[in-house]
Amino acid sequence: MASLQGTHYTILITRYSLHDTHYTILITSRLQSYISISQDAQAIMMYQYSKYWLYEKPHDDAETCNRYINEMLQRNPKYQVSIFLLVSKKDIIGVLKKMNTEKFIIKFGVKNETDSIFSIKIAKKDSDDFGNVLIMSTSKSEIYFAITTESHIFVESVLRPFINSFYPEISRAFLSSQEIQQILEMLENKSNLKIITDKITAYKRISHKIGFNKKRQTGTSIDSKESAVTYTGKPYKESFGDAISNDQWIDKIQFHLLRNDHKSMQCYFSRSSLFRFRYGFSPFYQIVTPYIIELVEKKFKLYSNRSRTEDKTRPAPLVIALDHDMFEDMEQNSRFIQSMKKMTHVSTSTYHSNSYIHISLVDYLDGSSFDIWVLSANKITIVPQLRASHSSVARLLNHIFERFSEGKILEYEGYVKSAKMKSKE
Repeated sequence: MASLQGTHYTILITRYSLHDTHYTILITSRLQSYISISQDAQAIMMYQYSKYWLYEKPHDDAETCNRYINEMLQRNPKYQVSIFLLVSKKDIIGVLKKMNTEKFIIKFGVKNETDSIFSIKIAKKDSDDFGNVLIMSTSKSEIYFAITTESHIFVESVLRPFINSFYPEISRAFLSSQEIQQILEMLENKSNLKIITDKITAYKRISHKIGFNKKRQTGTSIDSKESAVTYTGKPYKESFGDAISNDQWIDKIQFHLLRNDHKSMQCYFSRSSLFRFRYGFSPFYQIVTPYIIELVEKKFKLYSNRSRTEDKTRPAPLVIALDHDMFEDMEQNSRFIQSMKKMTHVSTSTYHSNSYIHISLVDYLDGSSFDIWVLSANKITIVPQLRASHSSVARLLNHIFERFSEGKILEYEGYVKSAKMKSKE
């Protein structure tokens, strides 16, 4: 029983169907009269009920869960779902249970019989304001989705640092500008819907040059500031083309899908694999999810088992093949070295800078170490040392893509064989 202005009411939800939503709210008073609930009150009730079904009820499988998310967004245009794509080679429940409780509090909720979908509540240590998150495994055992309907503030100030605190056991995947564009092309072609760009944010890569200090009569290192460029109201292909031609990297894109001049889904994609949705969800999980899962699995297989060990004394290098001979311009050597110094939580030592580049890099976050070589005009070689986690490899490659240039990531041996075959042609 609830009291409202001195009158007692009974609220009875008489019918609710998960996949075909019908509900009746019957309100009776002591006088047996009927009243209407305000729209705000109904919205609050529906939001709480949606959260109950998403986080408090076990989901048998991913298909059932995804279908419910789609229906929830279609029913409630104001709702937003945010999703992080995560990679963990260990059982993610076990990893979460071993968390460091100095910064966060975690409470485990319901889970299904196979532990493939489960809910958690998390909050900062100094707060009792818990947010709900649903962890869902995918068709690939090492890849997960962290799903939440909580606010943008929660996602950025709680969920993102919470995920980062588990590095390297849990890491986020990174997408290149080219990969984001490929995903959009596939989504538009297979859905038969039109993609309308709301906003694309790109960043100008840091340029480096040597200036002349007149007072000291010496050369001085000068870095130009990284600047954000926003493209709005353009077709996404045109915006991507403009960014790439201006040596910019795509950080995020917001767009919507049109069906008969009506929004069927509003989306936000970022290169750090954060996705947001409104109005609908099915085009993403039906078309994009299988592709992204396959893409990320291939990436992390390529990044894994690269370091030297007692049994494998020779490392397994990776190559970033650039699309043109960037290092023919010797100024690019200084630019590359300076860009590597901008990487966070690492130390770098430059052993040679002209005419070739040799840099040693140590990742403080997990102890991974690499030698980085530039021996030709169109490739960068990454040589893992005694420890090189897949998470650190991913972080290093993404930094180079953002701060210097994107390229194609290949195994060193395969690249060498391909180059020899081309030279014989």
